[in-house]
Amino acid sequence: MTAAPDPRGDKTLNVAFEAIAESSQSIWLPVRGNSMLPLLRAGDHVLVSPSRPGLTLGDIVVYQRQGDLFIHRLLAQHDQNEAGLLIKGDNRLLPDPLIRVEDILGRAVKLRREQRMMSLETPAWRLINKVIARMMLFQANFLCPRTVAHPEGSDQFAAGWRSRLGRLTLWALAPILRLAGYSVGRWED
Repeated sequence: MTAAPDPRGDKTLNVAFEAIAESSQSIWLPVRGNSMLPLLRAGDHVLVSPSRPGLTLGDIVVYQRQGDLFIHRLLAQHDQNEAGLLIKGDNRLLPDPLIRVEDILGRAVKLRREQRMMSLETPAWRLINKVIARMMLFQANFLCPRTVAHPEGSDQFAAGWRSRLGRLTLWALAPILRLAGYSVGRWED
């Protein structure tokens, strides 16, 4: 479920979180879990830049909720609510509960896998991230429209044919992400 490590038992990570939250330092965080497959895998590392004010649709953000860290994609912002950011993992069917801007620690700007690195800040990646976010927003609106339109409905669960269509959307999105990673992503050695 979490894509980033659990900070509760790790004093080193607590220092790193403070460095992101209170200064302009970027730090590398390890990825854990499968919620951002196929783009981010367990064992990858992401460079997190503290860039809360400049968040845009499709950004991959690191945020905290109830003491855990998550790395998911920003889909939408509800301006009328203080808890108004809609976030979702690429490999998740339903969006996360809405979060506040203050809960975001930063944005993933680079990906490191084994000995290779790839920037997520290129114009091509920015465009692909926006397209993926729009597809996921469509999926979220279809599966649980109350969650997207009305934050108080964030615990709603979609079942039946809606759920199957959502799985189909995820299935269709996976090759796009893989292709983007191979053709657009420039791995640096």
